[in-house]
Amino acid sequence: MDIQLKEKILLGEIDLDFSRQDHIEFLKEVYSLYNSAVKVYNKIYDYYKGKTDAIQTYKFVTDRSNLKINLNYIKKFIKEEVSYSVGKELAYESTEGNTNFIKDINYTLSHWESNQNSDLMKYLLMFSEVYELYYLDSKADFCSKIIKPTQGFALKDEFGNVILFIHCFQTKITNKNLLMFIQKIKFIGLMKILFQ
Repeated sequence: MDIQLKEKILLGEIDLDFSRQDHIEFLKEVYSLYNSAVKVYNKIYDYYKGKTDAIQTYKFVTDRSNLKINLNYIKKFIKEEVSYSVGKELAYESTEGNTNFIKDINYTLSHWESNQNSDLMKYLLMFSEVYELYYLDSKADFCSKIIKPTQGFALKDEFGNVILFIHCFQTKITNKNLLMFIQKIKFIGLMKILFQ
C-alpha cells in the first residue's frame, strides 16, 4: 500500500472507502494490529477469571504436598476498588445553582443500566483501557455502550487522538462476526469479517 495514502488516511485528509482495494488493505493492517493486541487482553482476562499459568501448568509430584492455594487477588482488588469508587450512585452538582441542568442530566441517563459505571470501572482497572461508544438510539435517547479492548481497537496518533476505531462483535441472530469502523468520530461502515 502507498505510504502517502496511509498518511492521508491517518491525517484524516481522506475518508475510508470500502470500494477501494488499497483502503481495504489498510483496514487489514489495522485489523492485524487489533488481533495482536487482543491476544494480550485475552490473557489479562484469563488471569482475572482465575485461569493462571501457574495453576494450569502445575506439575503434580507425589514426593511432596500438592496442596495449592488458588486465591485470585487481582479479582479481589478490582471488585473492592470498584465497590469503593462507584458503589454509590454518582451525584451531580451545579456550581451555578442550576437545578434544572441536574434534572436534565438525570433524565437523560435514567434509561442506562444501573451497573454502567461499575462495569466501566471494572474493565478500566482490568485492562487499563476501555472504550465507551455514545450514540442516539431509534427513539433519539442518548445511549452508551462499553467496548472492552477484547472487542475494540483504537488506532491513535502520537497525541492520543483516535484516528480510526474498530469494533468487532458477533450478531445475536446470525452469529456472524462483524467489524464496525468509525473514523473522524462518525460511523463509516459495517463489514463482515472476510479477512482473518
